[in-house]
Amino acid sequence: MSLTTKIRKKTNKKLYNIYKGKGFYSRKFITAAKKELENRNFDFNNIDINKTEWEYIELLKETIHKSRNHSNNFSFFTMKFYLKIVLGFTFLLSFLFFKLPWKDVLSFIIFMIVFLSVPFIISRITYKIKRKIERNRFYKISILKNELKKDKNWEKINERINWEIKKAKKKERSISIILIIIFSIILLLVILKALF
Repeated sequence: MSLTTKIRKKTNKKLYNIYKGKGFYSRKFITAAKKELENRNFDFNNIDINKTEWEYIELLKETIHKSRNHSNNFSFFTMKFYLKIVLGFTFLLSFLFFKLPWKDVLSFIIFMIVFLSVPFIISRITYKIKRKIERNRFYKISILKNELKKDKNWEKINERINWEIKKAKKKERSISIILIIIFSIILLLVILKALF
């Protein structure tokens, strides 16, 4: 892969970091990064708007990544369901032990409720923390977007943002496909081992 191809694949943020000397790159690579930034009409005088754009893109990528992991909505429902099953199971066990003294059955029920409600409480706390982080992220995204819209080059900035987001979505999709393939292979191996 030629130097120009490598440079063209990099984002403005990466190119700017290379140009600023962050990392171990040759002078030729640094010069090529600066030239590519100039070809992209990068505004070296207005770095603040570029930093805002980069922060905005990172937050959007984080949102894409978190949306793939549906644990925010799923964990609370799962724990409610889990708690109902555990309580039902506990009461079922208590009726199976009806020959035991009532005091032992009652202490067993209390122990099971306390012991098995801990995961529910932890999940609830985790859920609230994740929701708060998510709300803060969306709030920051809206502030940064409004800040970027004020710039005269909003159309170009928006194009770059859309390009970055498409790349991020493609990467997330690829990761999902790879995980599904790995899981399928492992499942197939387990089934084959069980059959033979």
